[in-house]
Amino acid sequence: MLSSDHNITKAADSVASVLAAAAATQNTAAPFSSSNLTTSASSDSSAPYTAPVQSVSYQVDLRQYSQEALNAVLYTYSGKFYVEQKLNDDGTQVEVTLLLKDLATSLSASEQHILSGEFYQNLIDQQVRLDLEQRFGHIRDLLVAEAFKPVN
Repeated sequence: MLSSDHNITKAADSVASVLAAAAATQNTAAPFSSSNLTTSASSDSSAPYTAPVQSVSYQVDLRQYSQEALNAVLYTYSGKFYVEQKLNDDGTQVEVTLLLKDLATSLSASEQHILSGEFYQNLIDQQVRLDLEQRFGHIRDLLVAEAFKPVN
């Protein structure tokens, strides 16, 4: 095997192990299940009373996360929520508001907490995917080109 072929193989194995590790740690559950939503009439007597809400807002720092990663995450929530983005004056932060589409449901405090955790975890996951693509995408392209190269 040529030295360059060996280096490509080692790099491909490295990329494959990084991608496999990322896939293994990725949460495979749906980003936020409608089966967990509270109907407006129900109440959770075990938790301190907090009025259920129909929308939640998050601040996203665009110096830490790309707009592309944010849009990918927001798309996953677009089935259950209307999504609004407001960019601040200096363009470094986005205020994201998720508004429930179903007016007969609302989010309890615990559901808001879960949604918040899932939102930021999904944002991190998407940013890592984009970073890996930027760093190692050229290696994938080399492997695909080699795989489809004509055989003599």
